[in-house]
Amino acid sequence: MIVCPWKDISRYYGCLPGLKEAVELVNTLDHPAVGNYPLPTGRYMVQHITTKPEEGALFEAHRRFADVQYIVSGGGEDMKWAPLDTLTTVKPYDEVKDVEKLSGEGVTIHIPDGYVYIAFPEDGHMPGLGLDGAREVDKIVIKLPG
Repeated sequence: MIVCPWKDISRYYGCLPGLKEAVELVNTLDHPAVGNYPLPTGRYMVQHITTKPEEGALFEAHRRFADVQYIVSGGGEDMKWAPLDTLTTVKPYDEVKDVEKLSGEGVTIHIPDGYVYIAFPEDGHMPGLGLDGAREVDKIVIKLPG
């Protein structure tokens, strides 16, 4: 798991193939429309979400793709992180959706506006939380082979 300001993401280009090109593309976007868009080696999604309470939420993990989640605006989101091998499978891995749902304990991290986190395949993560109440958050999620 990597957490940093978006302005510093270039430090991690060597950690994830295709990250540099994806970041360069995202940096050219001006008020992008909500949707799902292709990349040469993955895809990116422009999202407008309402953060949710932790109750009933599950961790997720991906085997083929890393998640690069950039919080653009809205007051940030809370997320939970845990090493994948400390979590228990609740919904088995879905190869088509590249997602497994899990339960367990983790560390809560507030991700403010202008920050990004990268969840690799070994990272269980629970995105989109609003532990102090619901917020309307704009974010961009980049999926790259992990």
